[in-house]
Formats: sequence, C-alpha cells, structure tokens
Amino acid sequence: MIAILMEQMVVARQHEIEIKRKYAVKVDNDHRKAFNDPEKDSRLRDMMEIFNVYEDISLPSYYVSVRFNGDGTKAEDFIYMFVNRAFCKLVKRQPEEMLGKSYKEVFLEADPQLITDIYEVSVLGVIKREKRYDPVGRCWMETVIMPVADTGFCVVMLLNPNASPKEVYNLGDGAERDKTAAVVVRAGEIFNEEKDDDLAIRMVLEEMGGHLAAEHIYILLLDHNRNTFSERYEWCADGIKSNLGVLQKIDKEMLERSEAFKRGKYVYEDISAVRNRDAILYDFLNSRNIRNTVHVPLKRGDKIIGFFGADNIEFSNEKNIADIMQSVSYFISAKIIVAQMDM
Repeated sequence: MIAILMEQMVVARQHEIEIKRKYAVKVDNDHRKAFNDPEKDSRLRDMMEIFNVYEDISLPSYYVSVRFNGDGTKAEDFIYMFVNRAFCKLVKRQPEEMLGKSYKEVFLEADPQLITDIYEVSVLGVIKREKRYDPVGRCWMETVIMPVADTGFCVVMLLNPNASPKEVYNLGDGAERDKTAAVVVRAGEIFNEEKDDDLAIRMVLEEMGGHLAAEHIYILLLDHNRNTFSERYEWCADGIKSNLGVLQKIDKEMLERSEAFKRGKYVYEDISAVRNRDAILYDFLNSRNIRNTVHVPLKRGDKIIGFFGADNIEFSNEKNIADIMQSVSYFISAKIIVAQMDM
C-alpha cells in the first residue's frame, strides 16, 4: 500500500513539474516579445518601480528571466531583468551593459552550472544555496537563488563576495556569522515564497523578533489623508502590550522631527539625549515608555510611505540593528507597494 502511494506521489510530482515547465516556456516566449515593446507591458513597468526599492540592498542581487530551449527541458541562458548597485560594483559593469541582455552575451566567463541551477529554481520552485567560485566576480562566495511568484523568473543574491575559499566554507549553516546577510536572505525568501502580502509582512516581523533584541518591532504606514501615520503591523516580545489600535493618526510633523527623515535611518540609543534638542519629540517618545528606538523610513521612490521601527533594544547584544532593519526595509517597501496599501 505504501509503495502504491509513493508511486502516485512521484507521478503527481512529475505531472506538476511538467505543467510548470510548459508554463515557463510560455512565460519566456511572452516576455521576449514584451521586452521589445515595454510600453505594452504594464507589469514590466510595475516591476521596474519595485526594482527601484531593491536598488540599495547591500548584498549584490539581480532578477532574471530564464531563456529556455525549444522544448523547455533545460535553460539555454538567462536574461538580466534587474541588477542592483552592489552587483554592478562587484562585476564592474553599468546596468545598461546588462539589462535586457543574456548572461552569456554579457560575460564570456559564464558558468553553465549557474544557468542550470537558475533553471531548476525557476521551474521547480526550490531554493538553492551553494558555495562556489564565481568566474564573473572572480571570487568565492555563497550564491542564494530564490524563486518568485511567476514561474521562469528568480532572484539571485550573493553573500560574502571577495571572501577566501576557507572563509566561504567556514560560514556554517546559512552564513550565521553574518547576521545581516542571514536576516536579509530570510526576508527575501519569505517575500518571494508567500503570496499573501499581509502574511508575508507579519512573518518577516516575527523573523526579525527572533534575531533582534527589541521589545517592540512595528510598521507605521501613511494614511489616506497623507498627513498622518498609523501602526499597521507589529511584533511584541513576551509580556509586552500590543500597540495596535493605539498608535493611530500620528501627525506627520511629529515624525518629521526624527532624524530618519533626513538621514535614511536613525538610532536613539537613549532618548534622554533628545530632551534638550527637541522637547516635543522627547515627550512623544517618553509617553510611550520608549527608552531607545531605531527608525528607518519606508520609501516609494523618494517619497516616505511609512516607518519601520524597533523600540527598547538591548544594544549590547545587537550592534548592527539599524543596518539589518534598513536592508529588510527595502523588501517591506516593495511588498507594500505591490499590495497598494494606503498609497
């Protein structure tokens, strides 16, 4: 009986893979036509807006479309749909030298195994994480390839480029020694796998709660009136009272007092230092029993659409919390833009 069930499961899985493969071939063919006339492809324009949010992620990253062979049984190449600044710096190329072009076309040193791995991820929906020597970047690194909602596309993130072979192979499970990279990759995995936008954001806050020594992690979003912000998502440590329903309609002018509006991120390690400089902001923070806080703005282009915050942090245990939050904020902003929440 068990053998029969196992055989049925294998047949079902093979059928699922075949359906995905055939669909991926169609996606690739449709995309090739659309790329030549982007004005007719509104989804492509929407994706480019989202890519702008991912631009400043510190890890070299790129988004690709697989170029399949005639029957879709393997990949011939892949097309660069998006490359961020960190990746351009790593490979010493400008975005216009890569976007819309194939991997083999851009780089003579193309790695055939990378093409194979991207094919498997984009069609099967699995995540691949491999330590390898990258001939394009000319260095050892850990490559993370993640599927996205559309079959035939995937995101590639590069961890620890320029590390020595010994350093790469000593990274352990998922580069845990580099917490920023580990958290950013996990956020990318959640946002790429989870189709429910609300659930994905809540899962990432919970994940952040497991990494950061904070009492309260939350997201404030701009309200419809464009003049106030309200808390929409939060994670609270054990014993900490929820602020959902409490932090509502916060005047925009109050948040503009935060240095995060000007600097892109800001850390108040002790709010008492704010008292002499801005008594109004101090009273606002103190009234919420905040001892210290980190603020990172969420942006759509140059416009602030919300804030990613963490309060009452044990800074002795977490030195780079602002960097981690800023990296994850790009994913959160992208997800909010996709969901069109209070824009």
